[in-house]
Amino acid sequence: MADTNFRILKDLDENGVPQYLGTDGSPRILVGGRAPYSQIINESGVVLFGNDHPGEVVLVNESIPTQIVNNPDEAVPTQLYYFNEETQTHLPLPTDAKGQIKIAGYEEKDDMMKVKSMQSKWRAGFTGTTLNPTKWDIIQEGAGQAFSVANGQLTISSGTTPLAETIIRSKEEFTIPMRMMAHVMLSQRIANQEFYVELISSNHDPSEPNSNSAAGWMFDGISATKAKYVVNGGDQPMLVSIDSTVSTTATTGSIFEIEPTADEVWFFSRAADSTAGRAQSFVLHTQIPNSNLKYKIQIRVKNLAVAPASSTNFNSQFINASDYAELTAEITAGRGGATAGQAIATFPTGGTLSSVSTVSTVTTGYMSSKSVFQSETVANINAGATFSGVIRDGGTTNIYKTYRVRAFSNQPLRLDVRCGSSATLTTNRIQQVIDVPANEVVVIDIPICARYIGLQATNTSATNTTTVEIISGLFGV
Repeated sequence: MADTNFRILKDLDENGVPQYLGTDGSPRILVGGRAPYSQIINESGVVLFGNDHPGEVVLVNESIPTQIVNNPDEAVPTQLYYFNEETQTHLPLPTDAKGQIKIAGYEEKDDMMKVKSMQSKWRAGFTGTTLNPTKWDIIQEGAGQAFSVANGQLTISSGTTPLAETIIRSKEEFTIPMRMMAHVMLSQRIANQEFYVELISSNHDPSEPNSNSAAGWMFDGISATKAKYVVNGGDQPMLVSIDSTVSTTATTGSIFEIEPTADEVWFFSRAADSTAGRAQSFVLHTQIPNSNLKYKIQIRVKNLAVAPASSTNFNSQFINASDYAELTAEITAGRGGATAGQAIATFPTGGTLSSVSTVSTVTTGYMSSKSVFQSETVANINAGATFSGVIRDGGTTNIYKTYRVRAFSNQPLRLDVRCGSSATLTTNRIQQVIDVPANEVVVIDIPICARYIGLQATNTSATNTTTVEIISGLFGV
C-alpha cells in the first residue's frame, strides 16, 4: 500500500531536472508501457511504481481506490484498474491495441471529445411467439387472464375475474431524463377495468426509504378517446388526472408517450404511422417522479372489484425507450442582433405570424417573405357594372414598392388602379388603366406611389361575365 502523497514523473527538462504531473494527491496518472519515464514517486523520492519497480500499488483519492498493476514484461503495457462500487471489486480499465487507456468519449482520429446525449436505447417489438425473457419479467399473471405474442403483437386478455391483475416489467432500467413511447390498442372500452403503461421506480431514495415513484398512462372507462395520466413522486397517493381527450385506442390504436425530466413530466398522444404531429399534450409539475431513481417500464392489466361484463384485449406492437442526458447549449447568435447574419432561422408550421411593420388586415391572402396576395373577386360582373376592390394600406413606413394585378374574364374588362393618401378607394386618383381582353390572362406591375392603393373593374361589354378572377399583390423592396 503506497503513500497517497505521490508525484508522477513526467519528463526531465534540458538540465536533467525532474518534471512532475500533479502534486495534490489526485491520481492523474500517465500510464504507458516501458516508456523512458513512467514512474510514481513519493515525496521522499522513493520510486513506488515504475519501469524498474514491478508489483502493484493502490492509490487512494478520497474514498475511491484506484489500483495500478505493473507487468514486468516489457511487451505488455501497464494495466490500470478502477474500483466498481456495485461489485465492490477492482476492474480493468479498457485499453486499445497499443495498450493505451481508452478515455470515454475521446475520438483518437479527430483528437477530440465526442459530444453525445444518448445513454441507451431500448425497444421491445414483440417478435416470435413468446414474451422475450431477456427483455421482460413476468411479475404476476392474474386469475383468468392470459398473454400471448403473435404476428408482432403482444396481447393480454383481461378475463372477467374480479381483482385479477397481470403485470409484466422490463429488465432494463432507465434514468431521468428519458422518453418512453408505446403503441396501445384495446379491443373494447368497458367499465370496471384499468390498463396501465407506466414507468415505475426500481430502487429507493435513501432519504425516503418507503417512497415509490411512477408516471404512466391509465386507460379506463367506456370511451376510446379518453385516458388519464398519473404520477407519484414519493409517499403521497397516486395523483390521477381527470379524463382527458387522447388519440383513439380503438381500431389500429395510437402512440402514447411519457417524457419525464427533473422539472416536469410530459404526456403525449398521437396517431400511429402518421406524419402528423403530437395531437394532445399534457404536463405535470407536482408530485413528479424522483429524478435520482432508476425506472423500469411496466404494463398492468387490472380488473376492479366488480366483474367486467366481458374480457378485453390489451394489444401493443412495440414499446421503446431512450435514456439520454440533457446538454446545455448556448445559441450564440440572436442575442439582440437585428442583422441577418445573427438571426435565428425559424420555420413556421402553423399559427399566426406577427410583423414588425404595420400593414392592413388581409381577410383572404397568403404571405411569403415581403409579399402579400389578395383574392379581389371571382364573382361575375354584369354588363356595364363596376366592381370596387379592397383598399390596400402599406402603412406609414411602406415596405412595398410594387402592386401586381392578375386578371381574367370571359368578357372584356377595364381595370382602374387608384393610388393616393385617402383610405377611401374612389377618392384617390386613377394612376393607371388596364384593358383586359376577353379570355386572356393579363399580369401587370404598377409602382406604388402612395400609402393606399386599390382597383376597380368595369365590364365594358354588353354581356354579363360568367368567369372572372382578379388577384392583386403587394411586393416588398
